[in-house]
Amino acid sequence: MHNHLLPGVDDGAKDLSDSLDMLNAYVKMGWTHIVTTPHINETYYPNSPETLKMVYTDLQDEISARGIPIQLELAAEYQTDALFQSHLEAGTLLSMRGKRILIELPFFRPPLNWSQYFFDAQLKGYTPILAHAERYLYWQKDLKNFDTLRDRGVEFQLNLSSLIGKYGAEVKGLAYKLLQREAYSWIASDAHSVEDLNDISAQLPKKWPSKLNMIQYKNNVHRTS
Repeated sequence: MHNHLLPGVDDGAKDLSDSLDMLNAYVKMGWTHIVTTPHINETYYPNSPETLKMVYTDLQDEISARGIPIQLELAAEYQTDALFQSHLEAGTLLSMRGKRILIELPFFRPPLNWSQYFFDAQLKGYTPILAHAERYLYWQKDLKNFDTLRDRGVEFQLNLSSLIGKYGAEVKGLAYKLLQREAYSWIASDAHSVEDLNDISAQLPKKWPSKLNMIQYKNNVHRTS
């Protein structure tokens, strides 16, 4: 439910060949159902739902033609910006599973009104999912901000690549802190390339961290891409 599989729309798969390589890697890892989440933001990737649906349909046709055993859905990863607000007001957000929407914050500092984006989405009946919560290091010394969001019904998503240190020791450390707080509801790859998937497959420990086991099995957390 978090990856950049669609070809040529953001900083993920560059073309159909890249997408097919990623799909084959997913199959080898045992995934059978993918919700692809291309970026939508006003600065770098002002994608429209209409354009993304066309690319998504073309990729679906390739999957069917090649007999790749994967089911595909389309959602998006939204930056907290004016474009998100306009899609929210127009009712054109690409959501997943019970009107859930994947939202990311800036990595260097949160917007001044960061909580308002989540509140506005909830007023419209959406359940926000905070993408890769462990990457917002500006909150690592004040975990109450995470608690506030969770208490207000925001779900958190963990990047598998964070557990293998792709984003550095601090991000990995914050991921484990949030695991200890039982904060996550979703686990995903956030893969942008087949190399990302190969790294996850090769480097993740064969034995899941105990807290990850707990949220997977006891709380029925979704481990999906």
